[in-house]
Formats: sequence, structure tokens, C-alpha cells
Amino acid sequence: ELRDSTEVVMNNYIVPVDKSPHADDVLIDVFDKDLNERVAIEMVNGQRVIYIDDFTKDGDAAFGQDEKWSKEYVVKLKIVTEDLKDQQYVMDAKVSPELDDEEMEKLNGSEARMQAEFFSPVRGCSNYRAAGRGRDDGVHLKVSIPSSVFKLSDIGNHSIDLVAGYAGGHEAVTLTHSIFFLPRPKKGRLAESGTSAESSISDVENIVTEDSELDKSVLIQDVSGELARPGDTSNNIRQGTVSEVGKKLTETMGRHKLIDEDPELARPG
Repeated sequence: ELRDSTEVVMNNYIVPVDKSPHADDVLIDVFDKDLNERVAIEMVNGQRVIYIDDFTKDGDAAFGQDEKWSKEYVVKLKIVTEDLKDQQYVMDAKVSPELDDEEMEKLNGSEARMQAEFFSPVRGCSNYRAAGRGRDDGVHLKVSIPSSVFKLSDIGNHSIDLVAGYAGGHEAVTLTHSIFFLPRPKKGRLAESGTSAESSISDVENIVTEDSELDKSVLIQDVSGELARPGDTSNNIRQGTVSEVGKKLTETMGRHKLIDEDPELARPG
């Protein structure tokens, strides 16, 4: 288990990201393969999140129709320091809720469950892992979600956790920050769920939409750590949108950040 710091790999314990001296120097960068654009990563309660919005049409629930949304991403290990040379990495995607081996064998693709699959040449673990070398072109990850997930009462328990582990030579494997792919139901369905989905998204003042001007309290950050106001085109920062964030975020953080992290990391964490 890549995320288990008690595991020994190459005679060393795995180093979790909170013990890593390069936690801000080695990151996972995610790109939309079709658009060739970096995907905006939101900071929510200290976690890096990519939301998948509810794509279902009105009436789907009534007629029992089930559609599936899929997107292919290019995930890269972004190394922003010259101190690390010749790094190798493995990306790992963990789908929740987790299932045991017997339950996994029974899956036929029709379940109300998110799916993740790597399509890169070097992959394993039922295509939940892929490997590469630092500063390469990344690996391809396909994320799928059926519309039935958005109707679940426990939607808050469904996610894909993407993490990367990297090492040079026979050094200890070190983990990156995880990126979580999460389903975000339509506002009208939150009350219906009555679950963690309802409690995880709160009504936040100055919510920003694609057609509105970004609030001044919202900062966009690039991987160098420098901050820029919305509309600033320096440092290749792309203006994004800010969605509703969880109550915990509003309690623990004074401002919402939208992070564009560089695009070349993928790994189990």
C-alpha cells in the first residue's frame, strides 16, 4: 500500500508528504487531454480537489436513466527544484468506497461507483497504477462516473484519490500531496441527499461563477508560491472559477485559494 508509511520499499520506509522536505517542490499536475489545458485544482479544507459537476438531465432520476461521464487526463510529476535528479515515480489511483478482492471481482461496470484507469504503457495493479520518470510527458488517467452516483445518499463517501510516490536510485520513496476527484451534486439535490454531501457544501458568500467577476478575496496561486489577483496573466496563470466550498473550509481558512499546480505528477498517496 503506497499510502502506508509503515511499508518498506527498497529497504526504506515510505516517506509521507507531511515528512517530505520537498512537499512543495514535487507536485502532481493535471491536464485535460482533449483541451490540452491545465485543470484547476481547488484547495478545500487543506485538500487538493478536482470537482466533477452533476451532468444529469432533469428527469433522469424519474425515468431511471443512467449515463456515464468520462474524461481522460494527462497527469505529470512536476519537479520545481534542481536538487532532485533522475527521479522515477509511480502514480496510484484509489477509488472509494474501497472494496476487498472478492467484491472487486464481482464488479461489472454497472455499479454506482466512480472508476479510474491508467492507459500508459507501464502500468499494473488492475490499471490503478502507472510508472514513469521525472520530467517526462506524464501518464494518462481515465476517470469515469455514472449519473447514478449523484443520486446516492452517501455521495460524500465517493472519491478517487490520486497520489504519486517518487525516488532517485535506492532512496526512500516519498509521497506527493494527493489530488481528490469528487462528485459535486446540483444544488437542488443536496436537500434530497440529507447526507455528508449536504454538510460538506455550505452557502458561502460571494460565490463565483464563470460569468461573474472573481471576488477580491479569492487569490489564484501558481506553483512558485507567488500570488496574483484574478485577471493577472503573468506567470501563465489562467483565470478560473471558485465553487461552493465545505463548511469546514470556511471555519478553518480565512480565504479560498484556487491553485494551478504544474502538470506533471501522478501518484498513489
